[in-house]
Amino acid sequence: MKNLWKNLEENVMLVFIFVMTVLTLAGWVMKFIAKDSVAGINLLAQYAYAWVTMLAFGYSAKTHLFMKLDVITAHYPQKAQKVLNIVMDVVCFLCCTALLVLGIQAFGKVLASGELNDKIAVPLTIVYAAPVAGFGLAVIRYLQLAFQALAGKQPE
Repeated sequence: MKNLWKNLEENVMLVFIFVMTVLTLAGWVMKFIAKDSVAGINLLAQYAYAWVTMLAFGYSAKTHLFMKLDVITAHYPQKAQKVLNIVMDVVCFLCCTALLVLGIQAFGKVLASGELNDKIAVPLTIVYAAPVAGFGLAVIRYLQLAFQALAGKQPE
């Protein structure tokens, strides 16, 4: 169970990448067989892509590979680099928190409306849950990094 939580983003992203690949292939094949179903299949592949993209925020925060200004910090001494890294982590944490709050609000509106996609009759909540999951995991991972730093441990 510990490994499941430790590798949560990777495992879920792997599933969505597989689904996205299969749907893309199915859309290509269906283009020759039943042209009417291509739009729906491609839309589902786009939903899977959205999930992969959003979950990547949590993964990049966990692995400490979030895009930062390494070009600037590389010119400073080691102690200054640590301080700048902390500042950049706080900024990333605050951005992810703000985007999580906005994502929750949008998800709540779509959930309350019960809106479906016009083309394939799939609830839009499936797509609107992706930012909540991605930014939520990113916030959790940044908190884990902060607690590791306070405990004196190096990020994994």
